[in-house]
Amino acid sequence: MPGICLQKFILWNVFVLFLCSVCCGQNLLLNPSFENGVTYWTHDGFIMQLEFTQTHGGIVSAKCTSRTQSSQGPAQLVSLKPGGRYSFSAYIKLFNSFQAFGPQQVTAKIAIVYDNGTADFELTTRLHVTPQDGWIMLGSDFMFPNRAYISARLSVGGPSPEISFYFDNTSLVEIPELISWEQDLCDISSQIDHSRHLFGFGSLMRSEYLLDPDYTQYQNIAFYMFNWATLQEFNWRTESWDNTSPNLSVTVSAADLLIKHGLKVRGHCMFWAVKGHEPDWVSPLTGQAMKDAIQGHIQNMTDTAKGRISHWVVNNERLHGSFYEDSTGDATISQHMFQAARSADPTADLFLNDYDVVAGGGHTAQYLEQIMTFKNANVGLKGAGVESHFDDLVEPDVTLVKARLDRLGQAGVPLWISELSLSSHNESLKAD
Repeated sequence: MPGICLQKFILWNVFVLFLCSVCCGQNLLLNPSFENGVTYWTHDGFIMQLEFTQTHGGIVSAKCTSRTQSSQGPAQLVSLKPGGRYSFSAYIKLFNSFQAFGPQQVTAKIAIVYDNGTADFELTTRLHVTPQDGWIMLGSDFMFPNRAYISARLSVGGPSPEISFYFDNTSLVEIPELISWEQDLCDISSQIDHSRHLFGFGSLMRSEYLLDPDYTQYQNIAFYMFNWATLQEFNWRTESWDNTSPNLSVTVSAADLLIKHGLKVRGHCMFWAVKGHEPDWVSPLTGQAMKDAIQGHIQNMTDTAKGRISHWVVNNERLHGSFYEDSTGDATISQHMFQAARSADPTADLFLNDYDVVAGGGHTAQYLEQIMTFKNANVGLKGAGVESHFDDLVEPDVTLVKARLDRLGQAGVPLWISELSLSSHNESLKAD
């Protein structure tokens, strides 16, 4: 309409990702690659010395041995702005007596001292780390707590005390605020005739509601508003599943109805990497028995859903769990799942999916690494789902959201917001 002042006119589009890095500022960590010995780095209760045969770039790394607590690791005092945005990264390589202790976790955190106490601010945790992984990256972008503090100490630790590790190539840089993402434009005339979404716009839907004649309003809204639907009843852990005769007749009928009305269907999810999201009869399986169950489930799902499912989340939230890797003893079982699913149904696009990668940044860098691993393995990966559950009553930070999307965009695969939740008492603010 003429004369209307359009506030907060978005100048960038989250679906067009810019590939420039935000991590090009001054490194706030001193002696970040140990080229000047171990100066500025503390190593309380363990031995940290230079290592010249194991490095990640440069000519030297730090070797951390004789640890007595899992929390022990290299640390450095840092000076950060309250409410400031930062990106952290470091590389670590485990070694020593690994077989006796199993896969490890590695954590980066900042211990903050306030005038009324202390608090640990976790940056990121990486699960299922082994020496066979070689050098792995810890990465996180974050907003530092917006309150006055006395001191802040960044540290990396987490593996069992018996495990030693190398540490190298650390970085902590400030992310500049994105101030050009919105602009007030006045005296703009516009007319929009929106008949259908060009991009994917969908919702989780209940199969029984789509079929029940008492839920006509639910069905009308679903068919009018959306062009995609996620049917969560395809999840393996449902009452309709057993180990001999899975019953998906209701969900299949719902999928057929959605397709009839022009919607496409996403399957969420074929497997779930976090223990506890599998049928009870699957939980105790190990080794070849688990592999046989996995293959049987893939065959059951594709026999039932082939031609109905356009997207499959194959092994959900793999960054946060390793149930099938642990149960089979096969570190590459998730990639085998993708290969088997692609072979059984080449028509469906296969997705990874995870959280704390856009709404939070504790696993963004690790997700990019995982996406690239699956992409380079040529196992059929066609896209990556990004769960976007923003904190209740907290306005999303545009600078960090864009930085995280830009980072994930470097993988060169389609990114889909697979889940979205926002909460605000003000509906207009929520809509913005």
